[in-house]
Amino acid sequence: MFLTDPAAGVIGPAYALRPLPVGTGNAVWAGIGAVLTVTYAMLSGGESVTALKLLMLAGIVGCVVGLKVLD
Repeated sequence: MFLTDPAAGVIGPAYALRPLPVGTGNAVWAGIGAVLTVTYAMLSGGESVTALKLLMLAGIVGCVVGLKVLD
């Protein structure tokens, strides 16, 4: 599976960092990873879904978009 491939841990950040400075790219990559991990856990039933969690995830997504727009 692609997500368990060690190359994905190198290719993904390399792709994310192409148009961005290293610090911004790293923050974007970490934010995307956090949101996808929690979303997967919510969809698979391993994590409860609450309005506050959804709000916080939306905040992370908003910040990631903001970082990309500002750079």
